[in-house]
Amino acid sequence: MDKSTDGLISNVFESRIREADRITREFKSPQVTSGASGQLGYSVENAVDWDRTDALTYTDPFNPPYNREATYTITFTGDGSHEHPYAIPQTDIRINGTGEANKIVYGWNYSAWIYGDPPSVWVFELNKPVTSSFNGLFTMQWKIRIMYNLGPTVRIKLRAIASCPGTLTIVRDS
Repeated sequence: MDKSTDGLISNVFESRIREADRITREFKSPQVTSGASGQLGYSVENAVDWDRTDALTYTDPFNPPYNREATYTITFTGDGSHEHPYAIPQTDIRINGTGEANKIVYGWNYSAWIYGDPPSVWVFELNKPVTSSFNGLFTMQWKIRIMYNLGPTVRIKLRAIASCPGTLTIVRDS
């Protein structure tokens, strides 16, 4: 081998080592979801099992009112590192338990997320953006609208991928 071939091989090794180093740094810092594009994303969630647990009041499915409604507002508040943060919510809703069997599923016949057969819970609005919150300097909001009968216990876990670190909160509106 001559010096030019040794130089090419050396450059390839250096480039591979830099690439391996970049990948290792991304794995070691799990909050950053992308490092290659220059646009950083942050995984945001609260350090609790469930952000909200509500035992909803019983409704007799055979006597009016047939179904009741519960609405929630989710708010992402950025840490202030930049204005008008962007976040994509990933909400996990479980009914009457915490296992995989208690997850809501999309029911095409109902055009809604449902639980039960026949359904006793319908989620008609899941992470619906509150457009008036888009003008917020450091916040974004979404709505969840649940219709139910038979008094379920609803557990909600909030997660989001966001353009900056921040916090997630949820309040029940009705």
